[in-house]
Amino acid sequence: PAILLVDVSKSELPISDVAKLAEVCEPGVEVIALGQKNDVGVFRGLVGLGVRDYVVKPLTEGLIVRNINTIHSGTTPHKNVNFMSAGNIVTVLGARGGVGASTITANSGWLLAEKFHKKVYLMDMNFHSGVLCYFFDLSPTQGLLDLLSDTEHLDTSVIDKAFINHTDRLHIATSQLSLQEHFAPQQNALRMSFDLLCRQSHYTIIDFPRNYDVEILKQVLGQSHVVVIVCDLTFLSVRDTVRYIEMARSVSNIQQRIIIVANRVGECLRHFVPSL
Repeated sequence: PAILLVDVSKSELPISDVAKLAEVCEPGVEVIALGQKNDVGVFRGLVGLGVRDYVVKPLTEGLIVRNINTIHSGTTPHKNVNFMSAGNIVTVLGARGGVGASTITANSGWLLAEKFHKKVYLMDMNFHSGVLCYFFDLSPTQGLLDLLSDTEHLDTSVIDKAFINHTDRLHIATSQLSLQEHFAPQQNALRMSFDLLCRQSHYTIIDFPRNYDVEILKQVLGQSHVVVIVCDLTFLSVRDTVRYIEMARSVSNIQQRIIIVANRVGECLRHFVPSL
């Protein structure tokens, strides 16, 4: 549903019960909670989850209609734009080549979609040698390039054409340009694409290549809610991990979480000092 009315008046733990909706709610759903107690703590807790409003009984027709009309009109600013866990941009970076960033991206997307029932979009921004589609036995398409170069006709239909549906909940976009071709995504198109994806997904996970355009990297990091930096246990990998952390912190204008993943750890024996 576009709007969901939830009666929590008989719930002993209304905040916990409403939080469970994250497991079954589609992104973009607006929730109005109904209760009997005029409790500021409950109100703040529910709004913190992304619930649009908490309405105390007794209810009247005018009160309910007014709340629904406010959602439809969009006239009232809504601080929690996404209901609970919807609308997350996650960027996965490899501190060095071959550390497994694409593998982690593919497996994380599959787990979120299949095991946690989230709606996930995987975007491979290595336009020449992207590999995400091969994890799911799919072929690269031209749709991602069209998506990131069009700023005039960008809407949900362009999003649908850019991403291949692996399942109802998992969608992948990968391109494969020839090595002689050059492509630079339009920054406005990238920003608009992220806005559209946030509205219709729980997670958009971006596999971002190393040694890419710095300005594009800054824009992507600046709009990312989560940054995952994948490294191994070599000196150069740790050095570049620190540099990526510094860049992410310098450009982010939202509440952002940075996660460091040390991959391929088992390749190093005990007391063994890795080479450069």
